[in-house]
Amino acid sequence: MYNCFFGMPFRRNMSYNRTFNKNPQPAHTKTYDSRQYPKSNHERPVKYSAADDVLLKSSELGGIILPDSSERGATYIVASINLDTSTYRNYIIYFNFSCNIETISARLHLRFQLVRQEACQLTKIPVSANYVYARNVLATETNILAFTACDCNPSKCKCCNYIVYMEVMGFDTTGTIIVTNPVLFASLIEDNNKNQKGEL
Repeated sequence: MYNCFFGMPFRRNMSYNRTFNKNPQPAHTKTYDSRQYPKSNHERPVKYSAADDVLLKSSELGGIILPDSSERGATYIVASINLDTSTYRNYIIYFNFSCNIETISARLHLRFQLVRQEACQLTKIPVSANYVYARNVLATETNILAFTACDCNPSKCKCCNYIVYMEVMGFDTTGTIIVTNPVLFASLIEDNNKNQKGEL
C-alpha cells in the first residue's frame, strides 16, 4: 500500500545524509532609484520665479456709455485685469489707470476705485483710494482721469482679479456721459532685497 502511493520501496532503518552549505551566499539586494518613479502632486517642489522677474500686463480697451439719468448708487466695471501670482514669493504690484470722460450737457458725480478680488472669494479688497470726477452744473467737455496704486500685500493666487469700479455718487446723472479708452496697467516686480535674505 505504501509503495503504491510513494512509488519507492520501503526500507527499514535507512539513514539519509543531508549536507548543507555552511557558507551560504547572501541574497542579492535589489536597489531602487527613486528618480524612476514620479512624485505625487503634493510632493513636487514649487517652481518659483527668478528674483529679478518682472511681469507686465494691461487690460483690453473698451468703454462705457452711462444711461441717461443713471441712479445714485449704480456701479459699473470700467476695466479689469487677471494675474497669476502663484509662482512669486516676495513681490509688489504697481498699477496705472487712465481713461477719457466725455460729457454732453451732463451733470455728474462719479467715484473710481481699484479693488482686488481673489478666486472663490466674494469680498473685494480696496487697493487704491477713491478718485472723484464731478460737475455740479451742466458741462460739455472731455477730460482725462488717471491715478496710480500699489498693492504691497497681495495674496498668492492663480486667479486674482483687479477691477476698477465706477459708482454714481451724490445725485442721479443727467445728459450724455461716455467713458472711453480705459486702460489698467499692472507691473509685478519681485522684491530682490527679501529674496537675498532668504525670506519666504
